[in-house]
Amino acid sequence: MKKITILFSFIMAISLSCTNDNVKTLPQVTNKTSLRKAIEIPLKDIYNKPNPEIPTIASLKGDVIILDFWATWCSPCIAEFPKNNILYNKYKDKGVNIIAITNDPKEKLENFLKNVDLDFWIARIEGKQTLKDYEIQSFPSIVIINKKGEIVHRGRRITEELIEEVLTTDTIALKKPTESKMSNDSKSLGMSFDGGFYPGEDPAYIDLMINTNSNTSEASRKLIDKANIRSFVIRKSPYQKSNIAGYSSRNSAVGITIVGNELINIFKIINNIPSEIRIQNKSKDTFAYDIIYSKNEKGNDIRKAFKEIHEELLSYLDIKFKKVKDEHLVNKLTVTLPNQYIITKGELEEGTSTLYTPIKRLIPLLENTSKEFFTSDMDLKDKLVYTYGMKLNEIKKATDPIHEIRLLLQEKGITITKEKERIETFEITDSQ
Repeated sequence: MKKITILFSFIMAISLSCTNDNVKTLPQVTNKTSLRKAIEIPLKDIYNKPNPEIPTIASLKGDVIILDFWATWCSPCIAEFPKNNILYNKYKDKGVNIIAITNDPKEKLENFLKNVDLDFWIARIEGKQTLKDYEIQSFPSIVIINKKGEIVHRGRRITEELIEEVLTTDTIALKKPTESKMSNDSKSLGMSFDGGFYPGEDPAYIDLMINTNSNTSEASRKLIDKANIRSFVIRKSPYQKSNIAGYSSRNSAVGITIVGNELINIFKIINNIPSEIRIQNKSKDTFAYDIIYSKNEKGNDIRKAFKEIHEELLSYLDIKFKKVKDEHLVNKLTVTLPNQYIITKGELEEGTSTLYTPIKRLIPLLENTSKEFFTSDMDLKDKLVYTYGMKLNEIKKATDPIHEIRLLLQEKGITITKEKERIETFEITDSQ
């Protein structure tokens, strides 16, 4: 194996985790305990509230308030809604209010609400002042307010543990990440991976800044922003197979951060390959790697950056990546009868895009869930399927995942047949 070089210089921050740009969400733990008073929010509209009167922070004093800042275009936000709905119904009689707040236009929001079944309150604001007041930089963002009207937690998602703690203690204690998520190397280096990062930032550098500065987390964040690293780094990961990846591109400024990923997943990401099962690693390399890429060069974009990473990986690791087209047994999706669950892109109402999944994106999800190949007939090729609330992650635990998928798709008017088909797969091999 050739020696992997690391190049450093400086660049400005690229983008936030879930914005209107094409950015994948990166996990961000932000358990910041702050006892400042919650700022009043001028809500314009409220939905799902039995009493149509617009609530205020002051009127809800004495209850726990969970503010969930979201948008109809934010897939990670919508993915949390079914779980949040269960939590709301469990704790609403114990004085817990969940208010999902968006600044989406009224028509777009109401189109969305027509197509989902939710019980917690949905609220609409106008403009960005409330987002500034609550320091919201990306979606989803959670703010928990205790019974006294004080902000006690900021984070990414609502959990039962957080609700129980604020109900019991009126605060949220600052918790360290569990050691099970860290490798021995990362623990010995003091790396806890407990900070958020922008695509193109190096989490190892961020951990170092946070762990070597006694300043508050806000001050540490400023230091990180001022000393952002411009880099192209490929290294064995000090983090234990975290499988975290994010990227952003804006005006030739490209940021990519891949943390703790093995070669199969890295090549899947940078070559836009539908699913992991379409790649076989026949090389001897089973390490997890970090890739940190941050460049601002004229004409640069995600496609070019991924190509550069691909070529460097082959060179540095002395491996080959080749395409193989062969016959395999596949699960072929066929539509039985037209129905309301299967639509064309032209039939999609504004504000409902996150409720539907194009068949070409659903197939990789099914493959990664079942570890079997899927294709679709021509009638489904360009269609979208209503997938809100689909629990694909639970199917992974089933003894017969294909049977569970079959039942799930039958509800949408889609059948599965087994047949042989020539499909494209890929192989990673050693050069020698």
